[in-house]
Amino acid sequence: MPKNIAIDAAVSPDERFVALVYRTFADRRVQIYGTVDWQLVASIDLGDDNSPIEPQALTFSPDNKTLAVLHGPHGRVKLFDVASWKLLRSFDAFPEDVPKGNVVGADALAFSTDGTMIAVATHGGGSWWKYSNGAVAPQGSGTLTPYFPTEPLRVYRVIDGQRVGSLGSFPGGVGRTALAWSKGGYLGFIDGVGDIRFWDPFHPGDSVPVANMGHHSTSLLFSNDGSQLVANFEDGLKLFDIINAR
Repeated sequence: MPKNIAIDAAVSPDERFVALVYRTFADRRVQIYGTVDWQLVASIDLGDDNSPIEPQALTFSPDNKTLAVLHGPHGRVKLFDVASWKLLRSFDAFPEDVPKGNVVGADALAFSTDGTMIAVATHGGGSWWKYSNGAVAPQGSGTLTPYFPTEPLRVYRVIDGQRVGSLGSFPGGVGRTALAWSKGGYLGFIDGVGDIRFWDPFHPGDSVPVANMGHHSTSLLFSNDGSQLVANFEDGLKLFDIINAR
């Protein structure tokens, strides 16, 4: 059985703290360490409600004031005050009833660059092109088949947990390091078949595929000014100039 394996890690923008989700023999936990002396600063308790204590991902807000932790069967987002490590508020990103035999599997979190919004994504769901034998088909071939949740990428306001946008019509499968906000106000993510997609949650419409990465690629990151994108392709890192994302 795995012991003390890191599931996810986040460094605060001011580099004062490192937050970890790690697995012990019994469960998963969230702990915070200070980078000055690498001593334990806080151990966050997620067990104050009825959802399972299974943190999946975490991230700090751009202003260093908030830590977001994602866990539970409905993609519960909990926001903690970095000054006190006390809970500020929480909301379920996928509050709908889960069909029998399905799970939400929320894995990815990302704050907008101004810290007012947070995006949450699952590692399944969405719409997939499938052949009659169930194999994944190229886009436009076979039958377009929706899976739960049909909108696997959602955006919420941080201040009150209200949803401001949802995206479907793409193969779900967004991993922990495959979701990022650009300074330009749009989201970049890697879908379940390895395509990089851009989506503006404030202008209704589908996402736009901009590059194919391949099934073994998992990470992307925007430059601070939003003019470039780096991604880990199967044959190495590649850097893109973003000419017009609108």
